[in-house]
Amino acid sequence: MIRYILLLLLPFYLLADPSIIVSIAPQKFFVSKIVGDDKSIKVMIPRGSSPATYSPKPSQLRSLKEADVYFTIGVPFEKNWLDRFKSINSKLEFIDTTKGVKKIGKDPHIWLDPLLVKTIAKNIADTLKNLDPKKADLYQKNYEKFSKELDDIDSKIREITVDKKMRSFIVYHPSFGYFARRYNLEQIAIEHEGKEPSLKYEMKIIEYAKSHGIKSIFISPAFSKKQAEFIADKVGAKVVLVDHLAPNWDENILDMAKSFEKAD
Repeated sequence: MIRYILLLLLPFYLLADPSIIVSIAPQKFFVSKIVGDDKSIKVMIPRGSSPATYSPKPSQLRSLKEADVYFTIGVPFEKNWLDRFKSINSKLEFIDTTKGVKKIGKDPHIWLDPLLVKTIAKNIADTLKNLDPKKADLYQKNYEKFSKELDDIDSKIREITVDKKMRSFIVYHPSFGYFARRYNLEQIAIEHEGKEPSLKYEMKIIEYAKSHGIKSIFISPAFSKKQAEFIADKVGAKVVLVDHLAPNWDENILDMAKSFEKAD
């Protein structure tokens, strides 16, 4: 009889952990650091897609009905779709993980600053402790461990970039403002005010690259290489891929720092 009751209760235990949805892959990395695994975390925007233009599939919209919490991070996708998501599941909690972050205008790319990720992680941990009190100690312990890892990553990036002579770098899309601010660098974006650059602006970038001896033009896989290749060809530079949406966030941000350091 006891065995029969346990079998009946088993599905409820399996569904006990909060079902979580995030917008981009780096968020899944952050949440998994707090919960200890990634089995209950779904990412809305697949790798290689733009957070500015992606539209969710019907299956993704259906998954919202069973979710408990949606962690937002401020990408344009959320502005376009959150009202629709709320109408699908009125009980779904939407948590702004950027709360407490000093932002750069409308730039949403705060996940590219390891010390700001500490704030994101704390917001995630605090939310999960409220949603799932029985695991509050685990979430807090995992947050504290992850916070130390982020301090270590920050230290490594400082070591990589501290002696960099050329403090500016050219990118297609301005994704690296927070990274640049943290490590005393300057990003120069080819994409101007969210639009493809005019020929006049491209020539301005080309002159800057020539006068400063810049040999690398950075671009994310989510964007067309056309303008980046045009400028690179004019200044004798190479186009280098840096993925600001990569799922292996910890390894990726260190590789990104190394790429910027080699750009002189």
